[in-house]
This record gives sequence, structure tokens and C-alpha cells, in this order.
Amino acid sequence: VQQAQALVDQAADRHTDRRTLFKQAAELANQAKQYRLAAKYGLDSIEHGETSLEYVALVALWLYKTDQFECLLQQFESIAKQNKTFTPLLQYIASSYNCLGQYQQALAYSSQAVDSIYQHFTDYWMRLTSHLPQAKFSIIDIFSISHVFSQTIGLLNQAQLLYQYLRHYRFDCYYPQLIQHDYDQAWLNYQCRQYPECYNPTLAHYRYWHDQNLAGKTILLLAEQGVGDEILFSNCFADIIEEAKHCYISCDPRLEQLFQRSFPQATFFACNRTDPTWQSIISQVDYVSLTSATLPRYRQTANQFPNKQRWVDCSEQKLNRWHDQIMKDASRLKIGIAWRSMKTRDTQQTNTYPTLKDFIPILQLSNIDFFNLQYDDAEEEIVKLKQSINCQLLQLEGFDPLNDLDETGHIMSLLDLIITPMSSTLAISAAFGCPSWAFHCGKNLDPFLLKEVDDHAITNFYPTVLFFARSNHTWSSVTKRMKKRLEVMLAKRDA
Repeated sequence: VQQAQALVDQAADRHTDRRTLFKQAAELANQAKQYRLAAKYGLDSIEHGETSLEYVALVALWLYKTDQFECLLQQFESIAKQNKTFTPLLQYIASSYNCLGQYQQALAYSSQAVDSIYQHFTDYWMRLTSHLPQAKFSIIDIFSISHVFSQTIGLLNQAQLLYQYLRHYRFDCYYPQLIQHDYDQAWLNYQCRQYPECYNPTLAHYRYWHDQNLAGKTILLLAEQGVGDEILFSNCFADIIEEAKHCYISCDPRLEQLFQRSFPQATFFACNRTDPTWQSIISQVDYVSLTSATLPRYRQTANQFPNKQRWVDCSEQKLNRWHDQIMKDASRLKIGIAWRSMKTRDTQQTNTYPTLKDFIPILQLSNIDFFNLQYDDAEEEIVKLKQSINCQLLQLEGFDPLNDLDETGHIMSLLDLIITPMSSTLAISAAFGCPSWAFHCGKNLDPFLLKEVDDHAITNFYPTVLFFARSNHTWSSVTKRMKKRLEVMLAKRDA
């Protein structure tokens, strides 16, 4: 950052080559992960003559990373209109409109990006589409056919590039389509989010489920994305289990016991994504699918969601195991907290997730026992918190929140409230039907369709969760609303 500032100081004293100096300063700020500073210097470089579209897209990325959506649109939308085939810039324009809630414009730019990719690969794409279902197709089609072409006519690089582009830009279309109630196409595009690379090329040789009738048929559902996503998609397990003759479902090893107890009619097997265990089953079933493919069939309207607070089952034995530790003083409110995803670090922490410090206004309330549900190493943060305020964040003896996911759900079931951002912690809490408050960064939540109510939002996916969106890029407005609600809860409890 100091080196970048030195270059900016040089640019202020010189009448030539300011473009290069600002550009170098922006690159240094980027290396330091100071994206807001990088965006500022990048804009200065463009103002002084930098015209490369690739560089414009890079500055747009920095603006997007730091939630400067209005600035991004003001600076670059006119450039995007003049360069309708430059997909990276189209993507950031679409994503910015998406985050600002202007979904019609977002869909227009996302669709334009997809069209641009199709045009860019015209000859290759025509060969692919001749093998695909008409009008609508899933990401598995693209990946499977790409694999076939890469093996038979040697177009490996083109196949991989086409797949990556289409997956990325078609996913950008899904949320505006969801808002506009085009559920069928929206869920289809949602499956482009993150195709598990480890399942290719095996899936290319088996019958992928394209929403066919499953009566009398067997199906293998393959786990995908993160643990939280696996739990979310399990919301549809009861539906597909009821329709199919039998379901085989792969899952993270930490979820096998929970899922098997909750859905005993199916066969669950734990395996890592790189573990070939699932391949021994795939040849025995009629169809194979990714778990997210259940969404287009079973979650197109509000009426299709289960009319119950929870969709997984508890074990009385597990509840009893934790009861005494948690209920030492039954007169106090019991709240579990977590504040980030384990994958989140550096600027992503502040942009997307709160920090433990953001919880201070809540943690200072009296007559509440706060339990630590954070599943990565947070010891240093907790020590610093204890030094700054008189608050003890309780840690249950013998509890491993990273690996004991089933135990996590049972512990949550004994608490009065869970407060957490979007992570697997929230997914577990919702599946167990626990009252929860979620920090929401203000951007669209995939695949959630939120409905605003008073000072929060709700979704059919997680009926026991209230989502609190931040304002002005800070979390203070969220903690202020949460604190006010907690004070009301405490007053009612005392009364």
C-alpha cells in the first residue's frame, strides 16, 4: 500500500505517463487485497487514458468486490453497451443490477452474456446442440457432451472453456428469473452454479435424470457444493423418496447418520467427492442426478414446500447428552452464535460476513448465556473479546462444531435462538427447525427467494429463520435491530 501511494505521489508531480503510474499503484493495492483502493487507482488510470477492455473489466471486478455497484454502472455501463460481446464486463453489470434489486436489467445483461458466448463458439456450439435436448438443458448435458467431443475430436481446450463460460453466465440468469417466477428455467440455470468436476467423465456414460417420471425407477443423487448446500437440498429428499422406487444418496461423511435417521426409506452412503465409492452404485440404478436437480421438480411454488418447521429428525439420546450442560441456569436465555464461513478470510469477511466485534452490542445484554458455534479456529478472537468486554462465550465440553454436525443440530434444538450469517451453521439450524436470525449482506441469496416483512425478510426454504439485511455496507444496523428484539424477548421472559 505504501508503494502504491508513492506511485500516486509521483503521478501528482508529473504531466506524462500518469496512466501507467496509476495502473501500477492499482496492481499493488490489489496484491495487498485493498480492493477499494485498487478500484480508485484503476479509475484514475482509465481517466488518464487506459482503454484496454480487459483492464476495464478488472477495475469493474474491484468495484463489485467492494459493493460499489452504482459507481460500477455509472462508469462502465456505456462501455458495455458499445462492446456487447465482451462478456466479463457484461457479467459485472448484470451482477451489479442483481445486487441492487433491478432484476429485469440484470437478466437482460446476463442473457446478453450467454448469447455472446454462443456466438463466440458458433461452429463448436452447433455441433454440441445437435446432441442436446431442445430448448432447455442442464449443465450435465453441456459437461457430458463436452467430454465426448474432447475425447472424440480432440477439442479438449474448447470443451473446457465453453463449459466454464456457460456455467458461469447461465448461473447469473437464474436469480432474476426466480424473481420473475420463471421457476423452471431459473432452477435449471441454478444447477450451473458449481458442477462437481470429480464426477466427470463417468456421468457422461449414464442416464441423467431430466425430470422423467420416477415411478418404479431407482435413482442415485450425488452430493454437490458445500455441506450447507447438501442440507438445503435435503429439503426435497422426502419428495423424491416418495416418488421413486428407491433412492441412493451420497453425502458428506458428517451428514450420513443425520440423513439416514431422518429419511430411513433411502440408502445413504458417505463418500468424499474424489472417492469412487459411488461408481459401484451408478451402474445399478435407472437414473443419476445431482441433488440440486430436485429443485425444478419439487420447489416451483410455495405450496410445494413441506408444511412443517423442520425436515430432519432428532434423537432423544443426543438431546439428553447435552441438556444438563446447556440448562445449568434455566432462567437465562440461551443463544448460539457463529460469525463467518470457514472459507471466508480477509476482505470477504467484512464484505459478506460480520466479525465477532459486530456482536458486541448483543453480547453486552444481561441474563443471556451465549454459546460458541463457530466451527473454525476462533480462540484468538474470543480471547480479545473477553479482554475488551465483560462477556463469556461458552464452549460446550466435548463438542466439535466442525465435525459433529449432527450434534450441532441437537445442541441448537436446546437453545432459544441461533444468530449466524449464511453458512452451514444456518442450514443445520433451519433443518432442525430452530428459531434463527441470519446476517444478510444485502446481495441476493442463492437460491433463496426472500420476502420482506417489517425489519427483516423470510423464505419458504427456511421457515424458522429471519434474515436481517445490512445497510450502508456496515453491520451496525443489523445488530441494532437484533438487540432491540432481544430486549423485548428478555422483558417478556422476565414478565
